[in-house]
Amino acid sequence: MLARLANKRELYTAWYTVGLMALLYVVSYVDRYILALLAAPVAKDLHLSDTQLGLLLGFGFAIVFCLAGLPLANWLDHKNRIHFVFAGVMIWSFSTLASAFATSFAWLLVFRGGVGMGEAVLMPATISLIGDLFKSGQRARPIAVFSALATLMGGGAFFLGAASISLAHLARSLGVEFPIWRLTFLILGSPGIVLGLVLLLSVSDPKRTENDLGYTEASTAELIAFLVRNWTFYVPFFLGLGLCAGISLGTVSWVPTLLVRAYKMDASSAGYAFGLACIPAGALGTFLWSAVATWVDRNGAGDGPIWALIGGTATMACGTLLLAVSPNRLATLFISALIIAGAATIIVMSSMVVNAVGPARMRARLVALNIFATSMIGLICGPLAVPLIAKFWPGDEFAIGYSLAAFGLVAGAAAVTSYGTSRSAYRQMVLVGQSK
Repeated sequence: MLARLANKRELYTAWYTVGLMALLYVVSYVDRYILALLAAPVAKDLHLSDTQLGLLLGFGFAIVFCLAGLPLANWLDHKNRIHFVFAGVMIWSFSTLASAFATSFAWLLVFRGGVGMGEAVLMPATISLIGDLFKSGQRARPIAVFSALATLMGGGAFFLGAASISLAHLARSLGVEFPIWRLTFLILGSPGIVLGLVLLLSVSDPKRTENDLGYTEASTAELIAFLVRNWTFYVPFFLGLGLCAGISLGTVSWVPTLLVRAYKMDASSAGYAFGLACIPAGALGTFLWSAVATWVDRNGAGDGPIWALIGGTATMACGTLLLAVSPNRLATLFISALIIAGAATIIVMSSMVVNAVGPARMRARLVALNIFATSMIGLICGPLAVPLIAKFWPGDEFAIGYSLAAFGLVAGAAAVTSYGTSRSAYRQMVLVGQSK
């Protein structure tokens, strides 16, 4: 009886920790994407070009996020994870607060880098904690919660960001003399600090469990040898992931601005509309492409995740082409939802691939490499490529739509080609794994 109660208490504690990390994950997404909603007023006050906005939306965050992620993940394997998460939350939250006082492009770039550095610790720490909080047969559900959140927050971040802008307008109406975009950063920087303190005071770093199969973690040399041995799969696969992420991140970074410029929506209305369109699309895409991959595998092909990635990429590319001929804002929102539904393949299918062909001793680092590829290529290329291509249509209110279509066509074709190239090697790796 006492043992059963102890087990229930441990399970409740585990889910409490996961719930708290999930809330931090939601906050991190809103802080990451809020600049896409505030692009117009920020650019006006700080005299920024679209190219500078592209750097802030992608490069300023991505370069630090990627470079900090791998060493931080290594430290997390040896140090107190709760302390590291708390430090990361404080860094990104105070960087968000500091963004409210930015006076130039350079300072805002520094603060965006701070957001990237702080957020780099969250996902690796969460996956590591789940591994020690839950037994091997219980880990799928909490990991699925995080996979679903990542997909849903692609749109949900804009809905919550719009709510923050509405709060900023309310504060202005009550007499707070501060620009709306600066008030919004102040509002968004606060929840993370509160949640970080709650985490530090209420959660202890769980005892690390031994590997379920009783063997030691693969060395870095073994990981490199595995990647080199299977380069015909991983090189095109990582390239495809990055290009797909570029289309997705280019869409979420610039469609809200397109709604503001071309259809004269205010920032909060654009955020609400974009979020409401994309949240159900992300959920639908998650289930749809998982079903496609399962159906293909059930029929003996063995490469279901790759076909799902090809299908999702083609959907995204076709969606961006439709943006160029969208007749109104309702159609633009519907097309954006189509793109987000296709983008659901990126997280879900990459996880399926790692589980299918990644050796257990190095799966965590293979997941980190997936994130690295999507961030380095996607966050840097997508948000920056769109304003650069848009310069071919100077002064046109729909230039962003044309630019997204051009980028989506090229990146989508390259990604589909990359996935197609990786398919044969993937099937061979699956067969080798099944024969062991």
